[in-house]
Amino acid sequence: MVSLEEAPVSLLDRYLARTTITGTFLAIVILAVVSGFLTFVSQLHNIGIQNYTIGTALLYTASTLPEWISDIFPAGALIGSLMALGTLAHANELMVFRVTGASLIRLARSLMLAALVLMVVFVILAEYIAPPTKRYAESERALALYHQAALLGPFGLWARDGRLVVNVARLGRHHQFEGIHLFQLSIHHRLAAIGYARKALYRHHQWILEDLNETVFTGHHLTVRHISRSKWPKLLSPDLFKVLIVNPGNLSSLGLWRYIRYLHHNHLRAEHYEIAFWKKIADFLSIPVMICFSLPFLFGSGRSQGGSYRLFIGVGTGLLYYFLDNVTVSMGDTFHWLPFVVAFGPLALFSGLTAMLIFRTA
Repeated sequence: MVSLEEAPVSLLDRYLARTTITGTFLAIVILAVVSGFLTFVSQLHNIGIQNYTIGTALLYTASTLPEWISDIFPAGALIGSLMALGTLAHANELMVFRVTGASLIRLARSLMLAALVLMVVFVILAEYIAPPTKRYAESERALALYHQAALLGPFGLWARDGRLVVNVARLGRHHQFEGIHLFQLSIHHRLAAIGYARKALYRHHQWILEDLNETVFTGHHLTVRHISRSKWPKLLSPDLFKVLIVNPGNLSSLGLWRYIRYLHHNHLRAEHYEIAFWKKIADFLSIPVMICFSLPFLFGSGRSQGGSYRLFIGVGTGLLYYFLDNVTVSMGDTFHWLPFVVAFGPLALFSGLTAMLIFRTA
């Protein structure tokens, strides 16, 4: 007779997995509704500006939700699993499982089935749904507010204003571009001139391009010139910075990797995007850790507590992880810490804490 400890996949595994997955999805839906409402409210001040309408605000809200859900997914897994499994613990079902021979470590192994399913869902959401919908949301918002078509992708920002097409490798802070390709079209929509500038700054209501190499096509002749500093009264609306700073959330992991290589090829700094790349992997690996973190609170004194106690623990711990993760990323970006260490630091801390609590409770 095979004991519960030795059974590879038992009825217990499927029952716990189904309960955990259902609780996680419910928690994420509730968080998404709250986030969607707050996002929509934050867009109300734009309604009436240019072509920005209530429909645009609703479209923007719906299109940015997948990215927000992928960011909060580990915290949602913790809150959902703690609430769902807490219901089982309050009904003494988990104690029955332990009496039948299932140790806390065995229960943690059972939860890995749910973790695998949630990790697959996370990959689909974070890699294939969130990036294109976020890019679409930002592009439509910029087009409605500023009448300038823009597209964010693995190779930077592409934007068009009339007959001028601009490609920017990197958008920095304080109204600054780096690695700018310029394409000027004629009235017949033929290429009239191309240029490349190392940097562009917005000062005193005009753009200043540094180290501009320009090639002008005039009939059958080419005119090539280098200008150390060139003033352009019109390049792109500086207000686009508010919505078109190249956000790592607009790119998948593969897109981030390509963008990092693109920045390195252009001799531009890429630490911010390297942190985002490793953070996506850390978020993926944090899902089973967050689910297992709930187990120690379901036994002992925590078992007799009500749902409000478990909700407080789940929300508090989830928000703590989310806050610590974002603070670490901000500090790492500011002080130029190693991207790998920045991304995996909070996960390593919570993994060690989870292992310690499980073995102490076991």
